[in-house]
Amino acid sequence: FVTKWENNDWYFWTDLSFADRKDGNVWGIQLMPFYDITDKTQVIFCYTHLDSSGEDQLKASRWESRLPQAPTVGKGDDLTEYFFGLNHFFYGHKLKWQNGLQYTELNQADGSKEYEGWGFTTAFRISW
Repeated sequence: FVTKWENNDWYFWTDLSFADRKDGNVWGIQLMPFYDITDKTQVIFCYTHLDSSGEDQLKASRWESRLPQAPTVGKGDDLTEYFFGLNHFFYGHKLKWQNGLQYTELNQADGSKEYEGWGFTTAFRISW
């Protein structure tokens, strides 16, 4: 279930998802407000939460498991991520520079932390 709201330079997108898996259900929610500072610059916040009814249904992204200090990052039952970013558009969405800081937590069913960490991403995106 997806919603998109827009009011001048303010936007708010949501996504609510469910999955019926053979070894448990998974549901997730994403809330993403963003604001156009100028016609070329945009600030964004994104909250994502995933929860599973079965054991070890969720796993952090492939990048977290490749970190030297966390080579054993496995699976968990509860994943939460906070993301704050800044986009600069050179030619609309066809050529843009994206930057973002994220904080991710992956927890086991008993509440113990499987993974907790920060990440920074920067990328030039091109599409045609």
